[in-house]
Amino acid sequence: MEEKYIELGRLLKEARDEQGYSRNALATKIGISSTELKRVEDGKAPSLNTLINIVNELNLDIRELLFLADLLKINDELNDIELCNSCEYYCPFCDECTYDE
Repeated sequence: MEEKYIELGRLLKEARDEQGYSRNALATKIGISSTELKRVEDGKAPSLNTLINIVNELNLDIRELLFLADLLKINDELNDIELCNSCEYYCPFCDECTYDE
């Protein structure tokens, strides 16, 4: 598993724990199995839909979360998302992305 997704999973688990959700309760609330949520928390890259559902339920800022997990690059001078070459936006879930780190 990629280290960045391990960090994303750790951050999501930390937020879930801080808000008092059990893994089963959050999984049920967002419509996935607790096994799938455990996989995400253990570092499996989530689908975009799953990530959005988790973030919305936990009331997290997706940009901040992806930045903290090193999955989003913020241009310090412009304070904006850097663009990738193929998608026209930085998407860590895009297989076609040719973003140069």
